[in-house]
Amino acid sequence: MRFVKPYIRSKSYLKKKRIIRIYIGSLIILSIIVVYFIVNKNKSNSTPDTKTTKVIKSEPEKREENKKSNEPKQTPPKVSKLEKTNEKKKDSVGIYLNRGIEQYKKGDYDQAIANYTKVIEINPNYAKAYFYRGLAYQDKGDYDRAIADYTKAIEINPKLDIAYNNRGFAYHDKGDYDRAIADYTKAIEINPKFDVAYNNRGLAYQDKGDYDRAIADYTKAIEINPKFDVAYYNRGSTYYKKGDHHRGIYDMQMACKLGNKNACEFLERIKSKLESDINNALRNSGLKRIAAEVNDSLEVTLKGSAESISEKNRAFEIVNKFVGIKRVVDKIFVVESK
Repeated sequence: MRFVKPYIRSKSYLKKKRIIRIYIGSLIILSIIVVYFIVNKNKSNSTPDTKTTKVIKSEPEKREENKKSNEPKQTPPKVSKLEKTNEKKKDSVGIYLNRGIEQYKKGDYDQAIANYTKVIEINPNYAKAYFYRGLAYQDKGDYDRAIADYTKAIEINPKLDIAYNNRGFAYHDKGDYDRAIADYTKAIEINPKFDVAYNNRGLAYQDKGDYDRAIADYTKAIEINPKFDVAYYNRGSTYYKKGDHHRGIYDMQMACKLGNKNACEFLERIKSKLESDINNALRNSGLKRIAAEVNDSLEVTLKGSAESISEKNRAFEIVNKFVGIKRVVDKIFVVESK
């Protein structure tokens, strides 16, 4: 077997090698230190200190900034004392006017007039304040003051159709029908669809005895407003005064259906009177076994018995003399006379 001798280094070799290692290590450490300082130096050069670095602006930016700094600051517009006073006046006008309207609705005309007067003191050119005060005076029966206020309202606003209408009504209440008709006509000229003015003018014509013109105006009011119960009532009343009871009763029935209490009461009175008159006429003619009943539509039903056909025919003749009858229902039995 071959013996291999181990390789053994000398002491001088090892010492040299140790020196070389120390030298190389020192170089490495020095290189690391140098690199570290170089890196930090580059960072300090690339990143400016925000506390000390100034931003240099371009010329356009400088001009824009100067422009903004020279612009006047926007402040809320100042309200003058006059404007504030006018706003307060408007608020006061609304308060007093609404208060007056509420008091008028309650029937407290004096307090309503006082509030309307306050509105006029604040704003002497407020047409509606004169109109409302005139209305309160009229309902109090002070027609002259009412007419004066309506006239003032018309002076301020010549197109105020309701002022003409109400002044016409005040003249009407005073019995001055011609002036009333003139004012109603003016209201209609301003507002051709003013159904109330047509109705009121018809009433003035009716009170003057001009029934045909009255009926024409009521008819026009109904054409404009088919649910105008008062116009039906007034036209029915006019027809009745003319002796045209059939048309009169028809209009009263229409007015009653539309909720007019006066028309319903009128029909009830007509119904009772008609029934009473027919029965009295039948008894006076000796037809005691025949009686008439009138319903709400003023239709007549004859009930009972007649001794002969001639008695039955005579009963119908008596009923037909009474106007306003739409239909007669025959429930009469003919019996043989003994």
